[in-house]
Amino acid sequence: MGYKLRSVVRGDPKNRERPGFPRRNEIVPGVSCWLALQANEVVGFCWGYESKPQKLEDKLGVSFLGKLVSFHGDKMKIAYQDELGVVSSCRGQKIAKILFAQRHEDFLEQGLQFGIVRTRRAPEPSVTYQWFTDRLGYEVLAEYPGDDGRVILGRPLAGLKELL
Repeated sequence: MGYKLRSVVRGDPKNRERPGFPRRNEIVPGVSCWLALQANEVVGFCWGYESKPQKLEDKLGVSFLGKLVSFHGDKMKIAYQDELGVVSSCRGQKIAKILFAQRHEDFLEQGLQFGIVRTRRAPEPSVTYQWFTDRLGYEVLAEYPGDDGRVILGRPLAGLKELL
């Protein structure tokens, strides 16, 4: 069965108070929020937004700015790729890839330069971790302490579209 995409927010202030959307403090001008709909049911979603590096580091609770700056400089406009999900019965249909591509286009239109994402590497790598690192060339910028298993990944947004 087919599905259609719908941009939900894209920075529209009227949507700030609608229930069921990303956390209120993340609905800001420039946010990219997409839904994949199948027969008017949500089967996939993603959202992300621009963030100042220090604010994002504080939000994520792990230090990654040192590595980011050493490899890519300190003037990067950062896109935080907050969430991406597809219901299990619809996986394998490239819905996540298409949602990711839409969000990526939004980020490029806003002049954002570097993508950051948090995902799980251990005890078993998540599908998203493998996709971001193996297919898209994201690198580990930071690891959460202990046996948490989560990591912060990042890469320049330029050239990413060609890898999708």
